[in-house]
Amino acid sequence: EVFQALPAVGGPVASSHGVMQELSIADRNIICSREGEELAELLCWTKGFIDSGMDRVRGAIGKVQERSVRCKDLHTRLVGTLREATMAPYQGNQEPKKLLRSVMAGL
Repeated sequence: EVFQALPAVGGPVASSHGVMQELSIADRNIICSREGEELAELLCWTKGFIDSGMDRVRGAIGKVQERSVRCKDLHTRLVGTLREATMAPYQGNQEPKKLLRSVMAGL
């Protein structure tokens, strides 16, 4: 109900609207009712919420970096194995002409 009375977008500044002034007065009364204890609790909760979110982000980044390193290692090993397997039949041919003949014979 309270928010339905807010001004439309493009109208007068929302903070100057009476409903917004009442809300801010109510908020100030809540904060001052226990000499700001709610504000301190809210700040503490907000800091904890942000810290836990940042911990999750750091953990996710660490996992991604670890997976990236593992993927690079796997790629390097696969390329090496593929290169060895591809060249294995031709290892005995040291002369270029013999190597070319053996490759062409395999095609």
